[in-house]
Amino acid sequence: MTVTVDVYSITNPAFVGVVIYKFVDGYTKQPGNSDGPEFSLLFLPAPVAISQRIAATLEGTNVRTGLARWYLKNEVVQLTLPRLIRQTTDLSRKAILFALNSGSLILQESGTVICNPAAFAKNPTDQIGTTFAEKTLTVSHRFGQWCGAVRSARSIYSLLGVRP
Repeated sequence: MTVTVDVYSITNPAFVGVVIYKFVDGYTKQPGNSDGPEFSLLFLPAPVAISQRIAATLEGTNVRTGLARWYLKNEVVQLTLPRLIRQTTDLSRKAILFALNSGSLILQESGTVICNPAAFAKNPTDQIGTTFAEKTLTVSHRFGQWCGAVRSARSIYSLLGVRP
């Protein structure tokens, strides 16, 4: 499945559900994180990935860059991310419900979330030839890897200056 981003897509709970799926996938790729992220973290990837202004700040990074280094290096992220998280809460909530109801994400008794590997016939990927800021799924996956390296929802929220 190849994904392109347009205005309809970024307001579509099904598409944002795939964005969240990629975040969870990235999170669980980090060693020791097979249980997945805490549920509250699912509200973070949509504003990071669908804001081209914030997504562009991930260009030139890799999994070793890390959440703290990326966040502290980018003033635009520090100034706008808390507001964007609040503004996308309703969209994220709808996307999470869609992903859980469709079976692409699985909420575990522990309150963590994992991907259902059978949810997609092919792993969702970004369209080839788009700018990095338009690679919504890649951005979400990388952000998930960084959050997975931190492992603590409390530490992640504290670093980003927001409360769950």
